[in-house]
Amino acid sequence: MEKGTDISLIGCMREVPDPRAPCNQKHKLLDIIVITITAVLSGMDTWNEIEDWAGSKKEWLGQFLELPGGIPSHDTLNRVFQMIDPEKFHEAFFGGRVLPQVRSAALCPLMEKQYAAAGMGLAARGLSM
Repeated sequence: MEKGTDISLIGCMREVPDPRAPCNQKHKLLDIIVITITAVLSGMDTWNEIEDWAGSKKEWLGQFLELPGGIPSHDTLNRVFQMIDPEKFHEAFFGGRVLPQVRSAALCPLMEKQYAAAGMGLAARGLSM
């Protein structure tokens, strides 16, 4: 690993390109991604649960996220994840820097959300558990 490489979740997720038009960016893409990942790892299964969880953890999330538009709604979380390129997300998440060769059932729901939003199943992506 090269010196100075940021292998944190936030550092890696910065690599995911933002597919939204500049005028449609009330919330930072990094905030949306990190909220979703941390909520799913905390056991949240639906976009509504993710929004509720984030609302209850807003003070904590604000310690490392900017949250200029507050907590994104469940509709915003869902819509943005539908737009994210699954390959770029997968590459940033599993690219060998943070979670190499991860086979954790806790991550399965997150990957299901990401690929389902893009119309692809886990089995089609070689990620079945």
